[in-house]
Amino acid sequence: MLEAARAAVREVDVPLLARERLSLQGALSALLAFGRRLRHFSFSGITAQDWGERTTYFAALLEAVKTGELRAEQAEPYGDIQVELGSGNVESAPPAAP
Repeated sequence: MLEAARAAVREVDVPLLARERLSLQGALSALLAFGRRLRHFSFSGITAQDWGERTTYFAALLEAVKTGELRAEQAEPYGDIQVELGSGNVESAPPAAP
């Protein structure tokens, strides 16, 4: 009876849905483009699909702060992070006022 049941059941392989993952470089490029366009923005305004994406954006933010491309400030623990274009982006910053 067991052999008959095994013969009646066939294995079906369903391909996993492959969703393109956000890379650190992709997140960094997106944050820098956001910064160049807005100059000042809130990190909570970055749209992420899940915690994995949010973590990737945060790692990219830390990398951009380390290189001076962005500056970040958090007024209180667990508070919102304010981000602005850093001095590492002098080529895309507006000229200084006289």
